[in-house]
Amino acid sequence: MSRRRGESDDIVPERRPGAVHALLRPDFGTTAVPTRLPRGNGRLPPDVAEASQRARLMNAVAYVVAEKGYAATSVSDLTSHAGISRTTFYQMHKDKEDCFLYCFDQCSRAHLAAMLQAAEEATSLPQRLWDLLATHLNIADTNPWFARTFIVEAQVATPASQAGSERARETLTRWLEAWFADVRAQYPTVPARQDLDFTLVQEAVSGHVVSCIRHGRPLSPMSAAMTRFVFDALGLHGWAAHVARAEGGFGTPLA
Repeated sequence: MSRRRGESDDIVPERRPGAVHALLRPDFGTTAVPTRLPRGNGRLPPDVAEASQRARLMNAVAYVVAEKGYAATSVSDLTSHAGISRTTFYQMHKDKEDCFLYCFDQCSRAHLAAMLQAAEEATSLPQRLWDLLATHLNIADTNPWFARTFIVEAQVATPASQAGSERARETLTRWLEAWFADVRAQYPTVPARQDLDFTLVQEAVSGHVVSCIRHGRPLSPMSAAMTRFVFDALGLHGWAAHVARAEGGFGTPLA
C-alpha cells in the first residue's frame, strides 16, 4: 500500500479490483459505472457521454489524491485513472486545480445537503442533531476515498480549497447555533451559550473526524458518543445521559 509523504502512519484505502469503480452520486449512494465508454462516443448522446466522463473523473480525483496527495497528483494520473484523454480533460477544466475545486465543490454540496436533509426529517430536536452527525459519519465511512480527499486533503491542497473547507465548517457552526436557538425556544430554562462555544464544539467534532479518516478508523460507531459529547458541551446533560443509557424518549434536555 502506498503512503503519502510525511504521513507514514496514515492508512490509504486499497484500490478495488475489477472493471468498474464505485462512484459517488448526489445522494451518496454508489453505482457501477464502466471505466471506459464504448468505442466511438458518437454512439451515446453527448450529455450522457459527458456525464460519464465527469463522473469517472471525479472518481479518479478522489482515488488518486487520496493515494498520492494533491501535490503529487498529475493530470496524467487523473486521465489515466478516469479513462479519458487529455483533450477531454482540458475541454472540461483549465488545469488540475480547477478540476479539483470543481469536484470538491460538488462533493461538499452533496455531503452537506444529505446531512441537512437527514436533520430536517428527524422527529425531535435531539434526534435532529444525532441524525445530522450520524449521516456525516456514515458518508465518510461509505465513501473513504472521497472523505480522505475532500474532507482531509482539501484543507491543505490549495488556498481556494482551504477556504472552501473553512466555509463548510462555518456552515456547520451556524447550523449548530440555529439548532440550539430552537432548543432554547422549546425549553426556555436552557441557559444561553457564548458564540465561541459553538465554534469550539464544531472544531472538536471536525478535528476528530479528520483524524479518524487519516488513520482509517471507522466513524459510524462513534455517532452516539459524538452526539453525547455535543449535548454535554452545550449543557444539555439530560439528553447526554439519555444517549449514554440508550433509553427510549429523550425527555428534558437538562439533568
